Amino acid sequence: MKHRTIRLPDETMKAIEAASQERGFASMSAFIRYAIDQELTERQDGLTGAEERLAASIEQVRRDQDRPN
Repeated sequence: MKHRTIRLPDETMKAIEAASQERGFASMSAFIRYAIDQELTERQDGLTGAEERLAASIEQVRRDQDRPN
């Protein structure tokens, strides 16, 4: 695993430390990795949902155009 360094405000670090302890993570790093994975997964799921809604909308428009007036 590659090592990365990020700068965060003290307030954010305190919130991360508290959240990681409250939720039972072994370390702040474990919590941060988990949070990043969750965010990336949600974004991918959201994109899939948006694609599905777009496809359904296009299909509905196609059906509407195929109907006789």
